Amino acid sequence: MSKYQIIENDYDLALEFKKNLFENNFYHSPSLQRILNLFRSNSDENKYVLFKPSNKKIWYFAKLPGKRGKKIKINYKISFDNILEAEWYVFKKRWKKHTGKNLKI
Repeated sequence: MSKYQIIENDYDLALEFKKNLFENNFYHSPSLQRILNLFRSNSDENKYVLFKPSNKKIWYFAKLPGKRGKKIKINYKISFDNILEAEWYVFKKRWKKHTGKNLKI
């Protein structure tokens, strides 16, 4: 587990992520990148991800299993036809998982 923890001042970094996402700006400040690394490197069971069937233009919210080779848990009730909205949704879910608080943006 990472030594880096999200703190209250990091709320501004969530705003930066959303702005970058919807402006197609793929440069993130070093502080935001630390948060993204924390979110993405978490190897716990039920890590939040997006799943896109190869023959569709839709993304589903999903959770990875704790071990490789196991089935991904796909939630077919939570779907997106816009990848930006899907990425923002996953970011907010990961934020809550790491902070225990909803991201109200």
